[in-house]
Amino acid sequence: MSGSLYAALGQRDQVKREDVGHHLGTATPASASVNTSGNGLQYALLGLAGVLVGALITGGFNFLVAWRKERADAAAESKRHDVEVRRAARLIDDDLHAAAGAAPLVRRT
Repeated sequence: MSGSLYAALGQRDQVKREDVGHHLGTATPASASVNTSGNGLQYALLGLAGVLVGALITGGFNFLVAWRKERADAAAESKRHDVEVRRAARLIDDDLHAAAGAAPLVRRT
């Protein structure tokens, strides 16, 4: 009798472990074949949605970085252009002052 009692207790413990494993979302070897209820498609769609959201976030971030870089490059180019225009104006002004200072000397000779 004691041998059959231990066998019965062992089966009862196995059933309890399967119930706990099922409620916790883990599959025990005995319940692994029972846990295929068609959720594979849901997991695949959820994974696909995650990939798409990740791609959108990455693409959006790359677009934002490129847009900000273009704006910074355009601002730097505009600043360089302003510096070149001021330099050219200063050189022309210096040449005109030098020419105006030399003009009275040219008339006398």
